[in-house]
Amino acid sequence: KELEKRMSTTNLFYMSGSVTRIKKLHYLYEGAKYDEIILSEEDTHDLCALVIHYLQSLPEPLCTLLLYQDFLDIHNANRNDKEQWIKTMRSLFHCLPELNRRLFIRILQFFELVAITENNQVSREYLVNLLGPLCFYGQSDEKEEEGKKKKLKYNTEVVP
Repeated sequence: KELEKRMSTTNLFYMSGSVTRIKKLHYLYEGAKYDEIILSEEDTHDLCALVIHYLQSLPEPLCTLLLYQDFLDIHNANRNDKEQWIKTMRSLFHCLPELNRRLFIRILQFFELVAITENNQVSREYLVNLLGPLCFYGQSDEKEEEGKKKKLKYNTEVVP
């Protein structure tokens, strides 16, 4: 909700924010120390980075690893037929676990507001490139090593 008040901030989701502050905010949220966070006093770019960090740290993508290939297959099979693409994607979307689906809806609503807000210089294309790998990625073939973050894959390409 706090970010919705700041939609017209220039370069929303482009600038990285303060790494130190983002880590502190992450620590506070993870520790459920909400009384130590005053969102209205936080830098907008730090809050944006915290949202992205949250999506990156989910144990699996919102589309779920189980449904990833189905989403990809539907996209590829129907990319030339917009009506069929929408129909089949909606159907598959309803197969997502309820929490994933609810978060997905909220994210899409929020980022649509970002895209249509004037003066923030954020395009839908930029948001698609930002969110696609965060919401839809396949399992990496590489095993997760102790202390190393698992590499994410999106359409068979490793995401840095």
